Amino acid sequence: MFFFFLCGISSFLLYFLFDYLEYRSIHFRGGKLLGYLSVILLVISVIGLIISSPKWQVPLILRIFSAIFSIPVLFFFLRSLFFEVSFYKDENENFVRTGSYKLCRHPGVLLLFLLLFFISLATGSSYLFYGAFLFSFLNLFITIFEDKVFLPYKFKEYEDYRRKVPFLFPKLSDIFEIIKNDLCNNFRRSR
Repeated sequence: MFFFFLCGISSFLLYFLFDYLEYRSIHFRGGKLLGYLSVILLVISVIGLIISSPKWQVPLILRIFSAIFSIPVLFFFLRSLFFEVSFYKDENENFVRTGSYKLCRHPGVLLLFLLLFFISLATGSSYLFYGAFLFSFLNLFITIFEDKVFLPYKFKEYEDYRRKVPFLFPKLSDIFEIIKNDLCNNFRRSR
């Protein structure tokens, strides 16, 4: 159990190191490997915490709803971090203001917490339940560094973006607007 918590903590330390090295313009051959290793360690941590954890007696209906809700959260989490923007893109990556990044500046923080929380309920894993809070806390520290130091350094237009878009929690009106626009666009395409 301790090993798997250590893997999760190491995951966030490596990701912070990845950001910090890029911020300090320190490039080395295995730099992108830190980002990949961070993801791998988090996956190992989550799986290990589920397997090694004593199980809570979570009502079946709550397990089912949690499992169902974890699927769209996983989709949006992967979409926001690996398709809309990611740590493995080329040096010429562009500043992203669309998709989930139109709703809030750091959608991955809330999405990671929800994902780990729902998976912990779906599996009855008490260790992952605690891990959801611990890992989200670590993720929040990295996000604060990115928001205050790293991203303004990397993108000149970030200050303007920061004034217009909420930090972690999107406005409900913005969510409904994006859903409405996506539904209208999909309807037009299908005709």
